[in-house]
Amino acid sequence: RNIKVYYNDLPFTDPGGNTYLNSLGYYNYQSIEIIKGPGSSLYGAGTGGVLLIEALNRNEQPNAVAEYTRGSFGLQNVFASVAIGAAESRQKIGFQHQASEGYRVQSALKRNLLSWNGSFGASSKGLLKTTFLYSDLSYGTPGALTKAEFDANPRMARPAGGGFPGAEQAKATIYQKTFLAGASYTHPLSASFSNTLALYGLFTELRNPTVRNYSKSEEPHVGGRTSFTFQRNGLTLIAGGEWQQNFSSVATYKNKNGEPDTLQSLDDFPVRQASIFLQAGYEYQGWELIAGGSLNFLRTRFQRTAPLPSATQQQDINHEFAPRVSLSRKWKNWTVYSGIAKGFSPPTSAELVPSGS
Repeated sequence: RNIKVYYNDLPFTDPGGNTYLNSLGYYNYQSIEIIKGPGSSLYGAGTGGVLLIEALNRNEQPNAVAEYTRGSFGLQNVFASVAIGAAESRQKIGFQHQASEGYRVQSALKRNLLSWNGSFGASSKGLLKTTFLYSDLSYGTPGALTKAEFDANPRMARPAGGGFPGAEQAKATIYQKTFLAGASYTHPLSASFSNTLALYGLFTELRNPTVRNYSKSEEPHVGGRTSFTFQRNGLTLIAGGEWQQNFSSVATYKNKNGEPDTLQSLDDFPVRQASIFLQAGYEYQGWELIAGGSLNFLRTRFQRTAPLPSATQQQDINHEFAPRVSLSRKWKNWTVYSGIAKGFSPPTSAELVPSGS
């Protein structure tokens, strides 16, 4: 929430503001850059900061790795990967499996993850980065306990009560599948001037039986991002834009022992997000001054199509200006950083149509 995440230069946060970070496993992270506070000059909306994740180590030598770990509560971790290529052509394919029975009843977890990342070329000649990721995740949601229930058995799942079944009977679980495919290409236009273009598609499917109901949501979205960079004599200028469009829908059913029963509602809520940004930076004798800003646009539509169709509701946020200024000083391995930024926080689609409501 309020944090924008990028994975191999591709937006991992959807235009509705949701980031399914649990789709990633431990081995998907080779490096992480953290921008604290609103990253408004280059990354648009959000007040909590930015995560820039890289999954491929361009200095990694060809290798094959296999790991297996066991732990308490039925924990199992399996990892296998193969890295090939060198210099200007590298690829890595990996598989991760994680499973756990959990401490409480109805808290088991299982995740299978397949990833492929490639890096072809060099920054001076043109660099292509490719990304493929498929994640299949499920984990039980045992629910809350009263003090008396916790004292009696802290490992139990939420029991039946108030006309609702218990978490175990309802088979309360989140089933989440994520598929990401995309590529980014950096092309040098001159010794000082370059362009980076990224295009991608991401699809997330959620199924969530709860003690109240059973929800199914499909959240496909596509997007692109481009930026032009000029660097000379300590001066860096960056200008570009980002665009995302999703086509989300959620269907809510009565939950019958963990299976969907009677349809209760069907909602469509497409969201479109776009931003135009400009940033200038200057480095001199360990000092770095950065100033920039972005214009942001957001359109959210909502329509209930069942049980009875309703009129489409729409909200637009146009020309929202988000500036950012920072000053930093570097001494060997130390950096002192200060910054002032303005962000804004539109509601996420998960808040507009929450699962289990």
